[in-house]
Amino acid sequence: MDTERPSPLAGTGLRGMVGDRAAELGGPHRWHPLECDLTDAAAVDRAVAESPAEVVAHFAAFTDLNAAAAQTGDREGPCYRVNVDGTANLAAACRRHGRYLIHVSTDYVFSGGQEEPYRESDLPDPLDWYSRTKLWAEREVQESGCAHSVLRPSFPFRARYRRKEDLVRKLIGWLAAGRIPPMFDDTLVTPTFVDEFVAAVERVARLRPRNGLFHCAGGSSLSPYDLTVTVARTFGLDAAPAARGRLADFLRDAERPYPRWLNVSNEHATRVLGVRFSRIEDALTAMRDQLALSGELPRTP
Repeated sequence: MDTERPSPLAGTGLRGMVGDRAAELGGPHRWHPLECDLTDAAAVDRAVAESPAEVVAHFAAFTDLNAAAAQTGDREGPCYRVNVDGTANLAAACRRHGRYLIHVSTDYVFSGGQEEPYRESDLPDPLDWYSRTKLWAEREVQESGCAHSVLRPSFPFRARYRRKEDLVRKLIGWLAAGRIPPMFDDTLVTPTFVDEFVAAVERVARLRPRNGLFHCAGGSSLSPYDLTVTVARTFGLDAAPAARGRLADFLRDAERPYPRWLNVSNEHATRVLGVRFSRIEDALTAMRDQLALSGELPRTP
């Protein structure tokens, strides 16, 4: 018996950490790459016009924070050109051709200056050049006139991805090697399992809420030190080498600012979209089970 094939989705950045996983989970016919130079408005317009998809997910971004900091103030640099100009080109093309745009942003649009959970109603106050370009990108989408939603993940992590390490996989590697730098205990992060973020993207693609803004972050906010201990417990690794560090001390000599309290509330996304974001213990267990199935569980020396 034939089964109905899901409608195609188009995506930028389908080789990146999140987009690549979306393509994996969607299967061979779900995602169609928009292969074009995002900073070339005419090329972007052609790619969107020729795509069979009614929904475009914008995963691509310049995300090297240190390189972005070196470009501060440079509107001709790749960070600004990709994140702001590229997003503006894509949003304009989506408006012209009647496509729904899902724009992937970041919790770094917030300074981390408040200890209470950040909600969609809180005003962004970015600290650095990367964060400012991501906020400007959000505004390009919101002011473009295209039907859209903006999704803000926080510290995404996944079981396997060879092109770039995320925070959780860095911790696993350090713990397995028995060598780990001091981990901050005076700051909060909200790690997000990429599989669950992709589920939120798929849900938005189906519902297509008008002018949506959703914090699609994990179900637990905790310090990097507590995250390290939780990772060690989940993967059967020794947490003894992990020492407590302080962000406040680190910032004295840091070359760029870091948000301190990125406690992000997913309450709105959970209620409106009907998606679930797991507690960190459950998300790490799901990640461990995926690695076990492929024989890739970490081992200590």
